[in-house]
Amino acid sequence: MTGVGGSGGAPATGGAGGHAAASGGHGGQAGAVGSGGSGGVPAGSGGVPAGSGGVPAGSGGMIGGGSGGSTALGLGSTCTAGTQCSSGICADGVCCNASCGGQCEACNSASAKGMCVAVTTPRTACAGAGTCGGHCDGTNRMACSYPDATVSCGAAASCTNSKATTAALCNGAGLCSSATTTTCTYGCRSDAPTCDTGCPAGQALCGGSCVDVLTTAAHCGNSCTACQGATPKCLSGACVQCANGNDCSTGQICNSNHTCQCRAPSSTNVVLNPGFDAALSGGLGNWTPTSTYAVMFGTDDVDGCSGSGSAQVSFAVASNHMDKDFGKISQCVPLASGSTYYMGYKYKQVGDTAICELWYYTGSGCVGSPIDTLQLPSNLSGDVTTWTSQSTQISTPLGTGSGVIICHMVTSGSGAFDQIYINSAANGY
Repeated sequence: MTGVGGSGGAPATGGAGGHAAASGGHGGQAGAVGSGGSGGVPAGSGGVPAGSGGVPAGSGGMIGGGSGGSTALGLGSTCTAGTQCSSGICADGVCCNASCGGQCEACNSASAKGMCVAVTTPRTACAGAGTCGGHCDGTNRMACSYPDATVSCGAAASCTNSKATTAALCNGAGLCSSATTTTCTYGCRSDAPTCDTGCPAGQALCGGSCVDVLTTAAHCGNSCTACQGATPKCLSGACVQCANGNDCSTGQICNSNHTCQCRAPSSTNVVLNPGFDAALSGGLGNWTPTSTYAVMFGTDDVDGCSGSGSAQVSFAVASNHMDKDFGKISQCVPLASGSTYYMGYKYKQVGDTAICELWYYTGSGCVGSPIDTLQLPSNLSGDVTTWTSQSTQISTPLGTGSGVIICHMVTSGSGAFDQIYINSAANGY
C-alpha cells in the first residue's frame, strides 16, 4: 500500500535537491499509515531527507535510516530481567535457555553459560555434614542427594553376651542415626551380629536363656524338667535312671531301657537264674533246694550288684537230729547229644570243698536213670573267702537230651555259689 506522505516530495530546485525530495517521499511510503511522510521538506541543496525522523504509528518500525530502534540480548549475556533477553528468561544473572531454579542446576556455569545444566555446587548448603551430609551428585538437578541406610557412619553392628547393638547408619536425610542395643531372648546368632529368633538345636528357653535340654538333668526336655529321684539322669530330653553303665551301682549295667540292672547272663547259657536274681522267688527261682535249713539266698554277690546275690549252702542236721543235708541246689537243663559245652561257677567255701556235678539223661525232662555223670570240685582246698572261679570243657555223651546240675558241699562245712553256667561259649556266664 502506498502512503499518503509520498506526495510531500517536491521537485528539487537544484539537481541534488530533487534527489533528496524523492528520498523524503520514500520515507512516507515506509510508514504505510498516517501522515508521517508529509514531514518531508525539500532539501534545496544537501538537505536531510525529510522522512528520516518519521515513525509509523504504533509499530516502532524504523523509517529512513532506522537509527532510533533497539536489539534483544542473546543466551549467556548478562541481564537483570527476562525482558532483556531474546529467550525471555534471565536466570543466575544471564540470559538462559530455560527456567533454572533447581537446587543443583545453574545457567552461569563457565562451561555452558546460558544453558541450564546440572552442577555439583548447590544453590544453598545441603543439610548434614560428614559422611551423611548431602551433596549435588551432578545428576539430580532439583535436590541434594543423601547417603542412605546402607552407609555406615560409626561402629559396626555387634552382638555379644545376648546384647545386640545396631550399626550407626545414615538416615537418608543428612544425619547419622544412633545405635540401639537390645537384649536377646534367644541369645546371639552365630552367623550374624543380631539376636537369634530361637534356641539352637538341642536347646530350649529355660529361666530366660537357651540351655541344653538333651543331657542336662537340671533342665531336661522342652519343659525344662529337673530330673531327680529314681530317674536322675537326662538322656535325649527324657529323665531316665541311667544313661550308661557309669550311672549304675557296682556290678550293674544300664540296659536298653536305661534302667540299672545286674549284669545279664549270656543268652546261650542253658542255666536259668544263674546269678540268683532276688526278684525271682526270693533269689532261688528256677533252682530246687534240698531243704530250707541247708540252702538259702544270700546278698553276697560276685559283682556286688544290688538286687542279686548267691546260693548259701551248708551241711546241716535237721531239728530231729537225724536228717542230714549237705546243702544242695539243682536244676534240670536242656543239653544236646555229643556236643561241646563249657561248665563253670564261682564259689566260696569254709571247712569243706564246694562242688558242682552234672548228671546226663536221655530225653528232655531229666527223668529215669542218668547215663553218665561229671564232677567239677573246687580247685582250691581249705577256706576260700573270696569269690573264685572254676570251669572245664565237657562233651555230652551220645543220646544226651538233658542234664541235672547239682552244686553242694562235699561232706561238711558251708559255701556259696554264684554265676553258674553251662554254655557253648567259654566263660559264658
